[in-house]
Amino acid sequence: MRKEILLFGVLVLASARGLSMMATTPSNRVAVVTGASRGIGRGIALELGKAGYTVYALGRSSRSRKGLLNDQRQVAEGLDLTVESAAEAINESGGRGYGIQVDLAEEGAIEKALTKITEAEGGRLDVLVCSAYSTPLSNIKGEFWTQGMDMWDTLNGVGLRSVYETCRLAAPYMIETAKQAPDDNAAPPLICLVSSFGG
Repeated sequence: MRKEILLFGVLVLASARGLSMMATTPSNRVAVVTGASRGIGRGIALELGKAGYTVYALGRSSRSRKGLLNDQRQVAEGLDLTVESAAEAINESGGRGYGIQVDLAEEGAIEKALTKITEAEGGRLDVLVCSAYSTPLSNIKGEFWTQGMDMWDTLNGVGLRSVYETCRLAAPYMIETAKQAPDDNAAPPLICLVSSFGG
C-alpha cells in the first residue's frame, strides 16, 4: 500500500484532464484549495471541480464580509470573486463545491477550517493546494533596502508561514487517507504549492 504523500513545489496550471488521471474515482476525493476566491487558486479549484472532486474553496473574500481588508485590492464592479462564487462555479462544473471564508493571517483559522472539513468528510483529504498569497498595496518592485519590514511580514506571513502551517496540519489527515487506499495502484494524496510573483 502506498502511504506517502506527493509534494510538489512548482508553478501549477491545472488541467481537468491531468487531475482526473490522478484518481480512478475523483467523485469521492476531497480537495482543499487556499486562495480559491481569486487568481490561480480559483482556477485550480474550478478545474478540480470539473474533474469531479469535492472542493473546499478557502479564501478571505466572502459575501458575508462587507468591504475590503486593509491589504485587499479592489475588483471591477459587479465581479464576484468570493469563496461563495467559487463554490457555485465548482458545483456548476460537475464537482461539489463549498466556500469557507478563512483569513490565513489569523492564528488558528486554518486549523479550525481543516477540522470542520475533515469532520464533514470522515477524515478524508486527498489534495491540498496552497495558493493563498498576500502582497502589500505599496510597490514591492523597488530595491529591497528601501522596503520596510511590513512588506516582508505581509509577503511571508501568508505566502510562507501559512503554507507551512496548512501543510503541517493537513499532513496527518492525508497520511490516514493514504492508509485507507483500496490498493497499491491508488493515487496517493497530493500537496501542491503554487508559486507565482503575481500571487
